[in-house]
Amino acid sequence: MFTYLLWAERPGVFAAYAPVAARLRPSVRPTQAAPVFHVAGQRDRVVRFEDQEAAIAVAVEVNGVDATTTCGAGCTVYGAGTAAPVMTWIHAGAHIYPRETTRRIVSFFREQSRTRGSR
Repeated sequence: MFTYLLWAERPGVFAAYAPVAARLRPSVRPTQAAPVFHVAGQRDRVVRFEDQEAAIAVAVEVNGVDATTTCGAGCTVYGAGTAAPVMTWIHAGAHIYPRETTRRIVSFFREQSRTRGSR
């Protein structure tokens, strides 16, 4: 939740955002497009998966992306190749931080740095 709040309240401060097991509060609405990588567990009982899907839908809408590309098991990219893609990694687990999460986030952040830095 805090990551989405940062994006909404401090747009442009970070090159990209990576919420994990997060949702949007009704009072929080990002308005400026930014790259997002959201990690969600289908069996999350702490932050309901449906709430996470709603947050992802808002990110897709704010970023104005819709075309999807798969990027591996459970991984989807909306707007691949754009300045503000939304990548999701949906795993079968609960409210956990899967072993591969950090590596995937770092890879996503590095890609955004290259993309943004070349413009």
